[in-house]
Amino acid sequence: MSAKEISETCDISISTVYRRTERLIECGLLAERRVAQPDGTHYSLYEAQLDELTVRLTDDGFEITVSEKATGDLADRFTDMWEGL
Repeated sequence: MSAKEISETCDISISTVYRRTERLIECGLLAERRVAQPDGTHYSLYEAQLDELTVRLTDDGFEITVSEKATGDLADRFTDMWEGL
């Protein structure tokens, strides 16, 4: 989704969207992809990196497990996989 779409869907200001998306990107829970327009301008699309979040209650408190999902296009994911070998 774009920042504008997030703002409208969540009924929050665009500045709040940018603050929160920045924090989520820093935490690795959100990916940003820049899209070029024919007129030379660009905008960002945001995609969740989170595939699954599990909270397990224990005797000592809780444990959180985060499963990420692959984002980006297939060529970028293949390159990332190849470089990781």
